[in-house]
Amino acid sequence: MSKYRYPGVKPFETSEANRFFGRERDLNDFYRLIALEKLVVLFGKSGYGKSSLLNAGIIPRFAAEPMEQEGDNGEIQQVNYLPVVVRFGNFIAGQTSEPLARVFEKFSLQFSKPASESSFWDTFPADQPLPLWYLFKKYGATHVVLLFDQFEEFFSYPPEQQYAFRGQLAELLYTRIPQFVRDQWTSFKTEKNFLSRPMDVKAVFAIRSDRMSELDKLKDELPAILHKRYELKALTLEQAREAVTRPAALPKFEGFVSAPFGYENAALNRMFSELSTSEQGAPAGIEAFQLQVLCQHFEQEIIRGKIRDEVKLADLPDIAHIFETYYKSQLSQLDPATQPAAQAIIEEGLLYDDPATGEARRLSVDADQLVQQFRHRGTTPELLRQLENTFLLRREANNLGRYNYEISHDTLVAPILKNKRAHEALRKQREAEEKAKEAEQNARAERARAEEMERLKETAENNAAQARVSQQRAEKNARRANLVALLAIGLTLTSIYFWYESQQLRKEADLRADEARLSATKANANALRADSLLRIAEAARTSDSLSTLKAERSADKAQAALAQQLLAEAKARKDQFDRYRSEAQNFRSQKRYTDAINAYRNARQLAASQAEKDVLESAIRQCQIDEKDDLFQRSRDIGLSMKAVNDCVGALRYLRKALEIRPNDKTVKDAIAECEKK
Repeated sequence: MSKYRYPGVKPFETSEANRFFGRERDLNDFYRLIALEKLVVLFGKSGYGKSSLLNAGIIPRFAAEPMEQEGDNGEIQQVNYLPVVVRFGNFIAGQTSEPLARVFEKFSLQFSKPASESSFWDTFPADQPLPLWYLFKKYGATHVVLLFDQFEEFFSYPPEQQYAFRGQLAELLYTRIPQFVRDQWTSFKTEKNFLSRPMDVKAVFAIRSDRMSELDKLKDELPAILHKRYELKALTLEQAREAVTRPAALPKFEGFVSAPFGYENAALNRMFSELSTSEQGAPAGIEAFQLQVLCQHFEQEIIRGKIRDEVKLADLPDIAHIFETYYKSQLSQLDPATQPAAQAIIEEGLLYDDPATGEARRLSVDADQLVQQFRHRGTTPELLRQLENTFLLRREANNLGRYNYEISHDTLVAPILKNKRAHEALRKQREAEEKAKEAEQNARAERARAEEMERLKETAENNAAQARVSQQRAEKNARRANLVALLAIGLTLTSIYFWYESQQLRKEADLRADEARLSATKANANALRADSLLRIAEAARTSDSLSTLKAERSADKAQAALAQQLLAEAKARKDQFDRYRSEAQNFRSQKRYTDAINAYRNARQLAASQAEKDVLESAIRQCQIDEKDDLFQRSRDIGLSMKAVNDCVGALRYLRKALEIRPNDKTVKDAIAECEKK
């Protein structure tokens, strides 16, 4: 595994004691206090290095240097104490072990074989939890120091679990023979000396100074909980200089990735000046966490070859925003495709954020649960390992035989929370802009639809007027046909009358001369021919009128059927048009711009008016613009983040991609110019 000179955001481990510098005085004073007292509290602000002092200072000191204790006979004895580190983690229902169970787990890693074969160990009821005193006595844990790191997490557990832990810890520390042993005392034969032999157990509680008041809850069982305290303060300038320069000077043959390097005095002075200035501008100490993050940055630059063998004044980054820069820089080391999933894991899965109270804290969550919860974002076990390698996350074994992940340090909570809220604000702003654009498009579409409905209404009214005119014309034609029919009947009756009269005249003419009879017959024949022609003409006119009326009525029926068919087809086209437009809007809200453009184009083919087509064409163009804007923003943000940590090679790749989209963007141009100068 790669070996680095500075741990960065994570605390020093016990294996890193050889590069833990700057806390020698605190280590000596605190170690002596533990030697003298049974119960000690270590407190200090988050980021001052409490966990590092325990891991890389106190624990190795216990292994290397026995404590001097006064024995029962008054003589000074050398006693080797066994440190047992316990960290509870923040409570998560159904996942985290109870505090007592957590102590048992850590204790069992150090002790596995009973100190004696007494039958007493079999007398304790199997259905009851084992007391701490019983466990320590059984395994001969006579000289133990319990180190409770980040003890503020203990107060996130249910009250009944806190109460059980307080009672058993007090019994372990202060009771020589508990009552459950005294109840069986007369039955013991050979075990009395062993059971009555005192155990020397100490407890150290490391807690953030802003949570010190919660220790008052333990006073009933542990009255001395606040009597002996040691405050770990910020580093002085002398301590900071040791913490920075001595790890950098260690020889490479000890296994470090980087070669030894140094710091220019001007660079050190500027670092210490900026890190030791409070938010109000007054001089203050230097937070160990900030110093380690900054030094880890320099070591990475040494490894990349951007700094040769000495950190100079010009190599210093923007120290005022070091944590925000560090968080973004570590994320930028990941594949851009996995960065959204990584941010979701950190900002949503491992950060508790209560907007109502403003409280924010780290969460410790099982790895399998994280993968399952964010699988739809692209989370994999490999991504969790990559985040661990960037030191943004730390991993710890849990009671299920698996691992929990959490944000590596409390000091990262504020910049992560700030980044999360900035993303949320940007997301809400973009959603508002998209909703405004969608509302404008909907308004245009509604106006176009209203215009189309008005046009259809006008067309319908015109058709209705034409139908009324046609009906009036048909009624007029019908009246005319009736009149013609009556005239034809009258003419026919008149012809019949004249035919009858002609018959009478013929009879009279028969009495006359043959010539007169012949003339009458001819006249009668001419009259009959005229009458027939008249009847034929009138019948033809009547037939033509009836045919015209029937034809007009048939035309009206066909026109009505055609109108019904056209209305049905128009409704189907409108429904399909609405479906395409709704799909396009959904795709657009999900930033699936290609799908949105295809849906808008399908809708445009079904548009009923040129106005609707213009609105949809505008939506297509806006989608294309949004797609380019989104790619530009992501490329620009990643490029600027990488430039901020002096990774200009990676930054240029993203910045040039952004410049292709917006060739005149001044911010991108300036950033590219600065990177190319380097």
